Amino acid sequence: MSYSNTQSGWTAGAGIETPFKLLGLFGPNWTSKTEYLYVDLGRKTDVLPNGNITSTGVTQHIFRTGLNYHFNTPVVAKY
Repeated sequence: MSYSNTQSGWTAGAGIETPFKLLGLFGPNWTSKTEYLYVDLGRKTDVLPNGNITSTGVTQHIFRTGLNYHFNTPVVAKY
């Protein structure tokens, strides 16, 4: 027996991105980012063909951090 279900919900979050300079090893093209997301897909109750009742609810707390390299930073010639 297979069962498929799609649920919709909502997401809210916030983040910050700042220049990343660690001991002078990274240039101005590097940034670090940190973000938090809360996901709520609600609760759903179903009756399966065999008569069993299932109830599922999905909420998630997602925390991400990373490094970015920006390729579009203008190049300045030094003479």
